[in-house]
Amino acid sequence: MKNKIIILICVLFLICSCSSVNTTINIQKLQFDTSKSKIIDVNEAIENYDEYFFIEDLVDTIKLIQLETTEESLVGDIYEIKMSDNYIYIFDDFNRGSVIIFDKNGKFVKRISTGNGPGEIDFVVRIMYDEINKFLFVYQYGKISKYSETGVFIKDYQIDYYVTDFIAYKNGYICFQDEGQSFIRKYTINFTDSSFNILRTKYLEDENNIRTCFPNSISYDDNNCINFVRMSDNSVYNINDTTISKKYILNFDKHEREIIKDKYISDIEFYQTGEIDKYIFQAELLEVSNYLYFTLNDYRGNHLMIYYNKNTKKIKCGNLKNIDKGLLNDVVLISHEIGVYNDYYVSVFDSDINPFNYNIDYNEKNSHPKIANYVDMLKNFKDDDNPIIVMYKLKDIE
Repeated sequence: MKNKIIILICVLFLICSCSSVNTTINIQKLQFDTSKSKIIDVNEAIENYDEYFFIEDLVDTIKLIQLETTEESLVGDIYEIKMSDNYIYIFDDFNRGSVIIFDKNGKFVKRISTGNGPGEIDFVVRIMYDEINKFLFVYQYGKISKYSETGVFIKDYQIDYYVTDFIAYKNGYICFQDEGQSFIRKYTINFTDSSFNILRTKYLEDENNIRTCFPNSISYDDNNCINFVRMSDNSVYNINDTTISKKYILNFDKHEREIIKDKYISDIEFYQTGEIDKYIFQAELLEVSNYLYFTLNDYRGNHLMIYYNKNTKKIKCGNLKNIDKGLLNDVVLISHEIGVYNDYYVSVFDSDINPFNYNIDYNEKNSHPKIANYVDMLKNFKDDDNPIIVMYKLKDIE
């Protein structure tokens, strides 16, 4: 799934490289505030990460939601999941991107129609659930479509700028652009009104090599402020109207890959640098009240999942590649975080990581108590069923 996300973002980057210039926008440079930055040192965690990663040991509360499987509701590889109090919104890879709505119990509600007409979708790039005003938005090249919570079409907004990600803010929205999309060729943050008309543009200018954002690069923190991250930039930013603060700075300097700016590096050249075991920040951040979750990748395919406990300042770190080893002796419900809802992390469980599909002799007596409650659901989970949504809260690391 990660490779498909990268392909999608690369296509977006190429499409958006020829943006038109708008000289009427109020453009201002944002000032950095580093006075209150918190350093999160993950060097030791990287050196001692858990080979057999099992985050279920930290689970305090867990809920499983089986998505209804019908001919209309079939779900492909999932790019994004957004959740409200009553509905689940899924952006998957079907037909160049589709949006499917389920209720909070997993019952299918509707799939937004594909096409080029009003309210129809053709090439989805991002989805956003407006938690303030209770609307669903779908961004595709050239327009943002607005829907009710149940997916009833309300309005299309034609826009002449490009969006990497977007989020509700006060009486309007913030739309992010990387430097390849922005007409001023800088990483820009557009403050808009409720109809996505740009009121003012802020931009960042620093020494970092800015890369396209991935899903989960922008979110609310536990104080309902907006955090965002950028690929190959090890800071977690917090934004308001006038300043950007570096809320957290990730320090993994002993294991960090040197980024060669503005130069394509072939596979052979990269191996010759000797840095295939070094990591970069994947620009993926999910925050709840007591945890930060982020990921680091190296060139060998290792995908380190890092949970930072804000209360105890302790870290749990594991390698996604090794999760499938858990199939030998237990059920691994949580494979990769893809969203948050309130204080819950959201993950997806599908047939690829279901041990009951591999004729494994599963000993229920040894099962993690949080998982044991769902063994019957997993036993009846078929290969062609829609995935199960996994929601969970984590307790503090002792």
